[in-house]
Amino acid sequence: GNLMLMGVAGSGTTTALASIALTLARDTDPADLDLLVLDLGSRGLEALERLPHTVAYVGTGAGAKEQQARFLRHLNTELERRRSDPGSHRRAVVLIDGLASLRDEFQDYEGQQMLDMLYRAYADGPALGLSFAVSTTRAKAVPSAMNEVTLQRWLFRLADTYDYSSLGVRGKQIPAPVPGRCVDPRNSLQMHVATPGIGLEAAVERVCRDWAHAPAKAAAIRRLPTHLTLDQLGVAPQ
Repeated sequence: GNLMLMGVAGSGTTTALASIALTLARDTDPADLDLLVLDLGSRGLEALERLPHTVAYVGTGAGAKEQQARFLRHLNTELERRRSDPGSHRRAVVLIDGLASLRDEFQDYEGQQMLDMLYRAYADGPALGLSFAVSTTRAKAVPSAMNEVTLQRWLFRLADTYDYSSLGVRGKQIPAPVPGRCVDPRNSLQMHVATPGIGLEAAVERVCRDWAHAPAKAAAIRRLPTHLTLDQLGVAPQ
């Protein structure tokens, strides 16, 4: 199923997504796993772009909204492709850091259509090998279309204690306001997210070395180059 990480900025949700990606990449051959990353926070997941498992990384900045829209369209295309041929696709995991920011960015009519594509992929993807781990700074920003099909929630430090009680967590069950500390409301067990002692950048490099033999994957979301030469175009000047 899917995983929703809820916590204010600095509570450790971005770090948790990075640790999830590193664990998957360390233990899974790139031939058996695709990672797709939509990084709408402070680009804390940018290092994951270099993993041999990553087929899409989209962040923020100039021209980012167009790429974000292409990312969402790609999820819809991938979902339909898996539906048409459900038995022949490798596992894919989508990491989205900043669901609240994404919803704020796509508020117009066309944006709502893009978000509907995301909600469909989120609801129907796990049965087809397309899983999601999503972070949000605001618990109320999770739409019902996603909330109703979310099987796992990790609650980090939330801005409003009412958000804990609305999810069945009360009193001493609320985690301490320590970055990386969270609670699973299904069983009230508290957890602390592990991070690589050598840092994210070095951990990514280590994973890359471990899978150095793996062939490079084609990028699912490409960027148009700033400059092209005649040789690259394969034409002769007239």
